[in-house]
Amino acid sequence: MQPFDFNLFRQQVKEATQNALIEATRQYTGEVCAFALYSDEGVLTLSPAVNTLSYLQKQQAEDPDNTEYYQWSPAEWKNEGNLATEDFNQLSALLRNTVLGKTYTESFPRFRENVFETVVSVLEEMRKENWFQNMILVFTITDYDNPRKESNWIKRLNDSVHAENFRLWRHSWG
Repeated sequence: MQPFDFNLFRQQVKEATQNALIEATRQYTGEVCAFALYSDEGVLTLSPAVNTLSYLQKQQAEDPDNTEYYQWSPAEWKNEGNLATEDFNQLSALLRNTVLGKTYTESFPRFRENVFETVVSVLEEMRKENWFQNMILVFTITDYDNPRKESNWIKRLNDSVHAENFRLWRHSWG
């Protein structure tokens, strides 16, 4: 069994993310205010999401009691999973085949953490390369409840003000 090539995976995630962001900024010229990558606890998928300022403002105006929710929840954003679809379909197929075929060489929890860390480090690197100017940046896992880890990802990917706003909002869940 050949080990999962995290270096190649990293390159593929970065290229797919760049393609998704280029597509989003073309589609929503001057409007993109947030970008996310998200996966699931089983590490079977990886998808992008993007939000626009006008869409965010509309949602927040319609539901002013949940403004932070709309800011930080990619499932509620303008475009979820419909960017660079071929790239992300290939990445999801790679993850799905690896997990379902059990071809990873470490324990599943370790493999999952390595995938998540790779994705976050790609976003972090791209942030430093100025790909996400003036955007909220999110990595999230569907049906995942680890507030400390989520807050840490947000802290790594955003400025301190946004990170603290996320931490406070996430902590308010109880």
